[in-house]
Amino acid sequence: MKVLILSTFDADSYVIQALRAGAFGYVLKNAQRATVVSRIMAVLAGQRVMAGAVANRVLDTVTRASPPKEFYDGLTSREVEILKLMASGKPNKQIAFTLKISEKTVLNHISHIY
Repeated sequence: MKVLILSTFDADSYVIQALRAGAFGYVLKNAQRATVVSRIMAVLAGQRVMAGAVANRVLDTVTRASPPKEFYDGLTSREVEILKLMASGKPNKQIAFTLKISEKTVLNHISHIY
């Protein structure tokens, strides 16, 4: 079963708990209807999704001059690269094309990131 969390709470701790519990994604209730539908379709297709606001905070943490060690500890440089592309809103297919890797490889990296 693939679970997509739809919540009013965007606190990092809630997002992290949901993802650690196995959720495929986290979407905020204030998202546009079309966004929610597209996220549901993405999860059904096996992709992992994250609310834009949450993804932006993750990106801010990754791109700071010295992000906290506990954030990036365990992520490879490729995973950080993919995370940045995800946070900028690029779909998995475009990430694969940009990095010249297969979409399956992108999905594997995303799974490790979560």
